[in-house]
Amino acid sequence: MKIGDRTFTHGPLDCRKCVPVHQGWDPRYSPFVNKDSSPDNPPAYFRFLDHRFRHRSICGARGCVRMCVDHLEKTGRIEKQYHTPMVEGEQWVIEEPLE
Repeated sequence: MKIGDRTFTHGPLDCRKCVPVHQGWDPRYSPFVNKDSSPDNPPAYFRFLDHRFRHRSICGARGCVRMCVDHLEKTGRIEKQYHTPMVEGEQWVIEEPLE
């Protein structure tokens, strides 16, 4: 990708791995998905997300943007640094899907 007079590159991106999180179907990150959830029986909250935001992503750039910036910052590949780390501690996941 070219921005101004600089060219930037990135590692391979497998969008299929992002889809479950981005669409809200990964129970490790979505408290709305339970064992009975399916495309034919979506969680009730999905209606609100579809209506209000027109997508079900609840990741808030958690996996993509924040982790990328964190990595670039920790490896010294960006000049400006945040006052506190972009990501502190371990990344959280929901241990068991909520019922």
